[in-house]
Amino acid sequence: MDPLLQLLRDNAALSPAQLAALLSLPEAEVTMRIRAYEKDQVILGYRTVLNEEKLGVDSVRAVIEVKITPEREGGFDRIAERIARYGEVRSCYLMSGAYDLLVEVEGTDLRQVALFVAQKLATIQGVLSTATHFILKPYKEQGVLMKPDRNEDRLAVTPVGADVRRLTPGVESRDLDSYRPATVGDDVRRLTPGLSLVTSTPTDPPP
Repeated sequence: MDPLLQLLRDNAALSPAQLAALLSLPEAEVTMRIRAYEKDQVILGYRTVLNEEKLGVDSVRAVIEVKITPEREGGFDRIAERIARYGEVRSCYLMSGAYDLLVEVEGTDLRQVALFVAQKLATIQGVLSTATHFILKPYKEQGVLMKPDRNEDRLAVTPVGADVRRLTPGVESRDLDSYRPATVGDDVRRLTPGLSLVTSTPTDPPP
């Protein structure tokens, strides 16, 4: 990716002058390239990440798992694009797995989100089912932490194998370094001598 785009993706508030200094390029060239990216729709927009809790904003957000029937011609695209056009929708993604679309919506209260699902989303032809999950609290938005990163809050790093040594006295480091599990249960037998595991294997049914 162009380093200019990487900088803008991380901090869209950087001015052309600041970008030019960081990239060691003339400011006029940076401005020209930004305008070209906007014209070609490589840059689609700029957004500011807000701490809505501090602003006292009363809004409700939810993510909705949507199962749909793909169309013969357009597949998932036509229905997904129709859903994405609703003003309540913040994002819409085609997903792998148990459902087809992941839709993030926002409303002023629970009722507005519920009405959107019941009256707009669920009534679209091709939508088979929905599962709504309300967002209770954000901790990170678009790569930005909602609270400043403090050193004392960082998770302690435990050396590999230290938890096993603590829970299984007598296990030496060399045992862990050379440990390579071969079959299901083999790792337990190695670290816990004397333990017998009974495993079942498919057998032919009795005559």
